[in-house]
Amino acid sequence: MPSREKSNVGKILFLLRGINIHPAYLLIPITLSLTSAVFEGVGMGMLIPILNGFFQKSFAFVLETPYLGDVVRLLPDSILSDDRKLFGVLLTGFVIIYLLRHIFRYLAVISIGFFSERSLHHLRKVVFDKYLSFGKLFFDTTNVGHHSKLLLEFTRQALNPLLSVDRYINSMFSLLVYFVVMMMISWKLTIIALPLFVALHFAVRFMIFRIRDHSRSIAIRGSELGKRSVEILSTMPLVKSYCTESQEQARYTHTSDEKSKLDFRVRCYQSLILPMQEIITMLFAAAVFVGALGIFGREEIASASALVVYFYVVMNASSKFGT
Repeated sequence: MPSREKSNVGKILFLLRGINIHPAYLLIPITLSLTSAVFEGVGMGMLIPILNGFFQKSFAFVLETPYLGDVVRLLPDSILSDDRKLFGVLLTGFVIIYLLRHIFRYLAVISIGFFSERSLHHLRKVVFDKYLSFGKLFFDTTNVGHHSKLLLEFTRQALNPLLSVDRYINSMFSLLVYFVVMMMISWKLTIIALPLFVALHFAVRFMIFRIRDHSRSIAIRGSELGKRSVEILSTMPLVKSYCTESQEQARYTHTSDEKSKLDFRVRCYQSLILPMQEIITMLFAAAVFVGALGIFGREEIASASALVVYFYVVMNASSKFGT
């Protein structure tokens, strides 16, 4: 009975064990990404009272705001009684939270970058050590260009999910925080907005499958092109002796043309994901707000400032979901 194919996560963990890298080191960037996402959610939550203060021309209501009010009451009475100073404190807090979010995000990127590059280094060492164990006959009957490409390019491709995992981790935690913020602003709107992410899921999934199919063909064509280049250059005296320059040029041109066409198709699909995602989000979000306002009324859903923040969160969540 054929064994079930491993998921990308399973393959990466299997590969890390093979090169003696413990996956527990990933907990460092994961923790940093989670902290960054939490600060992002807190910052978005602070936008609501700041906008409410502008609309109401007073920040006195902040004292009665859940959680935030408990923190604000710790301030001196001279600040609590002055609306401008209270606004300054809120704005300063928002800026600090915004800076902390990006600091932790940067630390997460740096830590996963260090971990992934060290993993790549160890993988190359393991592969090269395996080459050293092969006999002379193996190298006499195989292509040097293919081995060079495998050592330098395919090792990086094998660890590509790990090299870019920080974006996925950050997006996952951000989505969780966004969902909490959306539910706190209006659970009614959130329930109505959920089909948006279902539509995005199927649209992006379709594009990913198309890109994956073409990427496999590109890998094959790229390997053929690399081998063809090495073969021609290493046998150039024979090519010159038998005057086969035109034939070799034709064969090389055909392989290069096929790879260029596939590269262009993949670029077209990749470039289509973001605008398609934004168009679906904009149309669906507009329909959600119009429908919700008609069914529930604005007062039953959220305040004007909360709706502005909610719309901003939905737009951000759709891009994170696409990632």
